[in-house]
Amino acid sequence: MYLAKSKTDNSTVAIKCSKGATSGEMLRKEYEILRSFDDPLIPKAIEFNKSDLYNTSYLVMEYFKGQTLEDFILEKGTLQNEQALA
Repeated sequence: MYLAKSKTDNSTVAIKCSKGATSGEMLRKEYEILRSFDDPLIPKAIEFNKSDLYNTSYLVMEYFKGQTLEDFILEKGTLQNEQALA
């Protein structure tokens, strides 16, 4: 994951990169799923691009500052169903 500045409004965005056709397809699906949500707690997908030259796909999304889910789980342990749903 990388942080960058948007050319359109100078906001901070997150860029997720993926190499290979299979992982690129998964990233494209993630883009489509994120685009279907309209919730202030879910980052908005901004753009999906693919570079055939580098065999890499890129998902640009809204940046949320804070702890990642992975870090939270490492710190607190496995989430209970109620926690995961919240």
